[in-house]
Amino acid sequence: MPAVRDLITVGDHLFLVTERLDGVPLNREVVRRHPGLGVVDDAAEAASYVHWAVDVVEKVEGLVAAIHDERGIVQADLHPRNLLVTDDHVGLVDYEVAHDVASPHRQQLAAPGYGAPTGRTGVAVDEYALACLRFGMFAPLTHLFRFSPHKAEQAVRRGERGDPRCRLRLGSTSSRGSSAAEQG
Repeated sequence: MPAVRDLITVGDHLFLVTERLDGVPLNREVVRRHPGLGVVDDAAEAASYVHWAVDVVEKVEGLVAAIHDERGIVQADLHPRNLLVTDDHVGLVDYEVAHDVASPHRQQLAAPGYGAPTGRTGVAVDEYALACLRFGMFAPLTHLFRFSPHKAEQAVRRGERGDPRCRLRLGSTSSRGSSAAEQG
């Protein structure tokens, strides 16, 4: 998590100033590394990608859990362009729509393929985006979920039968927000 440096009001807008984070957006790094987006004849290269992708997702999960548990906020706009990665670090930027975990706010703004279904609130919004991130690291097709909302859950069920390190889930029940289980 970037350290907070200042809070500035300009007109009717409130801006959170944080420390600068190094790294490149995760979406660029996925395009550079993903074995399915180029010609890969080497099983070791594909295995290396899986190892890297699982490591990145685990770091993001830890970061999001810390934001929820330690800071008490929902990021509410989690997607690969808001994640900066280096060889050993993942940072989350763009807290424009972040809000308190207890807030009844529904997601108003989301990147295509990472927006939670209507009715999800609180932590469940970030949990859904995390599930999309897990899926998108291996099959970058999350933007298609909006055309058939049930496809997301179908993809997750199929993913659960695959490599256990690539665990896919749409979110767990949380007392701080509505979840996949509650949304059907």
